Amino acid sequence: MLKALRSILSTSNGSAACPIPWFNANDGAIASVATNGAAAHGDPIVRALERLASADGRIASGVWDSTAGKHEFQFDFDEILYFVEGEVHVTVRGQTYTFRAGDVAFVPAGVQMSWDVPRYIRKVWIHRYPRSALLRRALRKLREVALGNA
Repeated sequence: MLKALRSILSTSNGSAACPIPWFNANDGAIASVATNGAAAHGDPIVRALERLASADGRIASGVWDSTAGKHEFQFDFDEILYFVEGEVHVTVRGQTYTFRAGDVAFVPAGVQMSWDVPRYIRKVWIHRYPRSALLRRALRKLREVALGNA
């Protein structure tokens, strides 16, 4: 069972010929991600694509983007962000930070934040999941596979 979970959680491009998994954040793969029809309701269109994961599932990386709009976040994992394109205003405890292409940020687990995207934002993310989040992550992945959304 553990081997099956590791297989599902690992989406890396690594192989015996290429032992260093990698992806290009500008390869356009995010465009293939289906959206939830949010634009029809005036909400921002948000897409997320996991591109890499460690064998134990504790570290994953991918690409996320959003059209203009507001978001509320609080994650149960640490996140390192590299902003590839666009601009976002992130408010935490009353203080607003502006991030643009080229900026890097670290958000510890549990931080509540509001994001205001004026036009468009695309970021590369790296998540570090605490052990307690691994089971929830594995169950979510299994559900996606079962529903054909993986």
